[in-house]
Amino acid sequence: KKYPKISDPEFVIKNRSYYFKPSVTYSALSGGEFAARICSRGYIFDTKGSSAFPLKEVSKEQLSSLLNSRVSSNFLKLLAPTLDFSLFALNKIPIPRNLPQHASSLAASCLEIAKRDWDAYETSWDFRFHPLVNESAGSTHSIASSYATWVSENRKLIAEMKRLEEENNCLFIDAYDLQGELAPDVRINQITLTVNPDYRYGGKLGDDEQWARFRQDTMVELVSYAIGCMMGRYSL
Repeated sequence: KKYPKISDPEFVIKNRSYYFKPSVTYSALSGGEFAARICSRGYIFDTKGSSAFPLKEVSKEQLSSLLNSRVSSNFLKLLAPTLDFSLFALNKIPIPRNLPQHASSLAASCLEIAKRDWDAYETSWDFRFHPLVNESAGSTHSIASSYATWVSENRKLIAEMKRLEEENNCLFIDAYDLQGELAPDVRINQITLTVNPDYRYGGKLGDDEQWARFRQDTMVELVSYAIGCMMGRYSL
C-alpha cells in the first residue's frame, strides 16, 4: 500500500475540490440550538465550521430549510444529545421523498431579512452607513424621528421572520406527517436578528429594559459610525 507523503497537501487538507463553493454551513460545536446558514461562494470550511453540499436534486435553500426546521431540531436531540453536532448525526436525519418546493422561497425570504439585519452593523463586510442616517419620519430629520421609524421597521422584520420560520416548520411537520406530535410555534427570543432585543440580550431583561438597552447601544453605534466618517473609513 502506498501512503501519502507528509508534504502532500491531501494528507492534511481534505476535500479541496469543494473549496470556495456555495454550501450550507453550520457550527459543529454549540451549546444552543442547531443552526444552519446558507454560505455563498468564496469560503472554505473546517472541522468545527463545517459545510454541507447538497445533491443536484436538492437546493441549498431546501436543505437549509430542513436543517433549521423544528423536525430536524427534534431529530438532533436524539442523534446528537451532547454539544457536538457531528457529520454522522446529520447524515442520519431522514429526508422525505419529496422535499417541499415552497421551502426554497421561504429560505430565500429569511436570507434576505437576515442579510439586511447583518449589513446594518459595522461587523458586516457590506456595511455602508448606519440605518438612522437613512430613516426619517415626516419632514423633520432628527435622531429621535429616525430612531422611532427604524424601531417600527425592526418590529415588522422580527414579526415577518417569525411568520416565515413558523410556516417553514408547518411545511416539514406536514412532510413528515407529524401533525399533533410537533408544534410549529417559534418563541420570539429564537428569532436570531440583531435588531431583536429578546434575542440580542438573552431574554434576561424586561421588555422596557430591553428596548432601553437597545436604544443606548444604537446611539453608541451611531457615534462609532460618525467617527468612522470623520476618520475617512466611511463616507456620507
